Amino acid sequence: MSQEDTPAHTCLAASQAELLSDQPALASPGYVDCLRHCLRGRGDDYPKPYIMGICGETFRFLYDQTDPERGLSVVAHNPLRAGASALGYDSEIYCQPELEPALDLLWEQLQGGPAIMHLGEQWAVVARAPEGRPAFTVAVPGQQSADWERPALAAAWQREPGLLELGLPGYYFFQLGEKQREPDYRDASLGSLRRGIRLMMRQAKVNGCAAGLAAYEDLQRAFRRPRRDPRQWRMELDKFLRWRALPVAYAVGSRQAASRYLALVEEHFEEETRQHLRKAASKYERVAGMLARLPELPAELVPPLDRASNEPFTPEERRAMRAFSGIRRRAARCFKKAHRLEQEALDDLRRVLDSVERQKKP
Repeated sequence: MSQEDTPAHTCLAASQAELLSDQPALASPGYVDCLRHCLRGRGDDYPKPYIMGICGETFRFLYDQTDPERGLSVVAHNPLRAGASALGYDSEIYCQPELEPALDLLWEQLQGGPAIMHLGEQWAVVARAPEGRPAFTVAVPGQQSADWERPALAAAWQREPGLLELGLPGYYFFQLGEKQREPDYRDASLGSLRRGIRLMMRQAKVNGCAAGLAAYEDLQRAFRRPRRDPRQWRMELDKFLRWRALPVAYAVGSRQAASRYLALVEEHFEEETRQHLRKAASKYERVAGMLARLPELPAELVPPLDRASNEPFTPEERRAMRAFSGIRRRAARCFKKAHRLEQEALDDLRRVLDSVERQKKP
């Protein structure tokens, strides 16, 4: 098969073979891996950084000062719809307000292919079990697939107000439809960059979370100075420990993916534009490294955080407090540098768009 006859996504992957690997693994919400799984089933095997970029995950950075883990579940647009549309697919989100009719609808729709669902705390791809058995095959990213009977699926499927978008309370699932067209990879890349710039520059909060550059500013304020009041200090330490775990891993993964995504889409642009993409990619890689090296409080210094708020500090808490004060200052400096790099990367991406517009002019 000549390159002219090769599907566009295969050329994209082949020309950037070193970027196909997911090593080191990119931390991301489970729905990204679920969408990639469904696309592979249709014969479209894209690198994970590309899926993250086209869905908008590479530019998602949200922070809520009152709940540091909340940003993980908040989105500014539906990433499954965005990814499917950019890659030429129809898609549908189905909902039923009651569980039994929802299970019946799911079973019926699975004749046309697998569905993506939110089961408890996990995202999963659900299909009909093989050999005509009245059971479901459930695949959770990073785990072995397993067959579930209807009662097991019913117990895990929770009622929620929408699936990655606001909706009425009910039982939801997402399904890829038919592929209507071959994607225009250049236009899809430009669309993802425009969405990313808008989100990173957004001033209004997204469901209570600061977004993009504003999120970095909130982080700087939150970690700039330690609290002296015992209750506040224990609450702030608890929030730091929670944010330093999964939210930081996701932030590092998104910035690593941003760097790889921009390298993957280079081939769709002229050399003048590629220079700006490379500069932005380098900055995102630097941000990922900075966030990955954020200081941690040594495990042996982490005190119990469930003591009464009016109790005085213990000697162990005072040692932890001194260590945490230094960590906070270093973290605030890190967020300030990351904010500057993110701003510069956005300037590079705006230059990409300006360059493309100039090339359109006769």
